[in-house]
Amino acid sequence: MLKKVLKYFLVGENKLILSLIVLGSVTWSLTMVRSGLCFPRDCSLGIGFWGANGHDGIWHLSLINRLSEFKFSLPILSGARMANYHLGYDFLLALIHKITSISASYLYFQIFPLILALLIGFLIYKVTYIWKKSFWVSFWSLFLVYFGGNFAYLVSLSRGQGISGESMFWTQPTIYTLINPPFALSLVVLLLGIFNLDKYYRLGKVKYLVFSSLLFGSLMQVKAYAAVLVLISLFIVSLWEIFFGKRKRVVKVFILSFLLTFLIFLPLLRSRSLFKPALFWTVETMFAFPDRVYWPRMYQAMINYKASLNLLKGIPAYVFSFLVFVIGNLGIRFIFLLDFKGWKNFFKKPDWLTIFFFSFFSIGFIIPNLVIQEGTPWNTIQFSYYSVFFASFLAADSLSKLKVNKYVVMLFVLFLSMPTTFSSLKHYLAPKPQSLLPKEELAALNFLKSKDNGIVLFAFVYNPDIKKPDAPVPLYLYDSTAYISAFSGKDVYLEDTVNLNILGYGKEAKEREEKLKIFLSNPNTQEGRKFLKSNDIKYIYRPKLIYYPGLDEKLLDLTNIFDNERVTIYQVN
Repeated sequence: MLKKVLKYFLVGENKLILSLIVLGSVTWSLTMVRSGLCFPRDCSLGIGFWGANGHDGIWHLSLINRLSEFKFSLPILSGARMANYHLGYDFLLALIHKITSISASYLYFQIFPLILALLIGFLIYKVTYIWKKSFWVSFWSLFLVYFGGNFAYLVSLSRGQGISGESMFWTQPTIYTLINPPFALSLVVLLLGIFNLDKYYRLGKVKYLVFSSLLFGSLMQVKAYAAVLVLISLFIVSLWEIFFGKRKRVVKVFILSFLLTFLIFLPLLRSRSLFKPALFWTVETMFAFPDRVYWPRMYQAMINYKASLNLLKGIPAYVFSFLVFVIGNLGIRFIFLLDFKGWKNFFKKPDWLTIFFFSFFSIGFIIPNLVIQEGTPWNTIQFSYYSVFFASFLAADSLSKLKVNKYVVMLFVLFLSMPTTFSSLKHYLAPKPQSLLPKEELAALNFLKSKDNGIVLFAFVYNPDIKKPDAPVPLYLYDSTAYISAFSGKDVYLEDTVNLNILGYGKEAKEREEKLKIFLSNPNTQEGRKFLKSNDIKYIYRPKLIYYPGLDEKLLDLTNIFDNERVTIYQVN
């Protein structure tokens, strides 16, 4: 199979496609490959994590290790069950970890990112070539997905801040795709689903109906945002098919995918109110937050127009803001919005694939401006990741039709799209990691891993306002993360409150945090002893570099079972 693939891509123009896929995949992998390894190489400091991997990567390691035991309890909130989360990617890696004994860290940071990036590239080529039968459409689709940036650098340069602010318009640049591995895997599943749906649409064979429906239906456990968008997009294509199409095949795929999605979704649903209405929250905060576009006067004007129901001024203000949001995130991809000939052809004689791509593009930008997510409002911006992805295909079609020398087009696209990509990579190419699991803590967690199962009390409450040392920052000071459960394999009373809010456990997390604060401020009491017993605490993991009152081993009935320069571990008798 591999021989056939290589033979195909090593002929003629396909060599350029193969080179682009390999170069893009390697570039994407730079955001992952250095994390989870010894820093420096002799591990004299510990294990380093670059960028968002110091939080997100740790969370996935915690899940992978838990799922590899075929347990579905939540490791970061002892006694809670996993809910409101897509487990597909983590379960896949957990199975491979269980079968091969390859460490979860190597699978997550070093092996699977490159595999996913290559798969995405090959499938983009297949789908776009089926769509337009054009080398240049496939070439530009691949280039824009791998390297296409947004227009954040135009704002930062105008302010004299250099090239920066890659998430200024909220949506992450595509260079960060692998940092969100469920998103990356969802692209693989989506593209495979589209490939099989096209086969069914053209050939009508039942096996392709089954394959495409299974793939689309399974998205709820890969990336829930993709599942929502694919169902809406299939529904839109189904309506077009019913009223204007000659075939009625997408309708069948939509119905089967819809049923399968809810069969998968309902057993893991915990909260009925995952989302709540918040009209234009995303574009408002884009202008309100200092780490975004930040235009306070525009934000104040929008809020005042909305409050006073001033439609005459409010409608133009919000339309303008939405256009800034869309064009800012698209970068050079916005060229397809100016392709008037393409729009004319689209409305005159659309095909189902173009309608599908455009539906994904438009709905993905609309939803974050209608609703926000309970606990973590900005999380709905992930719908827009798919907008940018499919806009790459639409823009590639427009670029391929430009009546200009291809090399001139290439220079033009490179000049306008690459600055954000280079700016984004700098965090992951820095000589020092942003966060670190110190070697002393690694030794402590390895020791804890060897002990019998039991709930661990992480004797620390993260405070985002605490003064942090220079990089690399120890994980417990870097953010509220799942590193105790990730590296010890134990249930933790409370950690990673960021993800607990996302999962709908925000209320429970807040309650436990308050109880933990009370215990840590005055532990050596009968109430402190009762707190440990009532919560079935078996181990206390206590960082030494943060001041809390010492623990009275006799009063609390503790045994010091591990001690080094950074950590003390107690066992509750």
